[in-house]
Amino acid sequence: MSFNQPTQAQRLRRGLFASVGIVLFGYFLMKATVPTEEQLYQKLSPAQREQVDKERAKNREKNARFMAFLKEQAESDEPVLEFDRNRKL
Repeated sequence: MSFNQPTQAQRLRRGLFASVGIVLFGYFLMKATVPTEEQLYQKLSPAQREQVDKERAKNREKNARFMAFLKEQAESDEPVLEFDRNRKL
């Protein structure tokens, strides 16, 4: 009794389906087991929440300063590389 060997296209198709299946399994496993940022925040102690809130506020301030800097540079006629390197963002 002889068995037909799979063609190259069949092997590629089988490999592709197996690869997609593995990736999808990993994705759904991650979604089922990893908590969201809000769930993680709710599990923190009050002292840790306060620290996280301070860091978030500091990051918002830093991002606001950076956006103001970008807007200033966009409105400027000077080349981008010729700004003051000593300026604190």
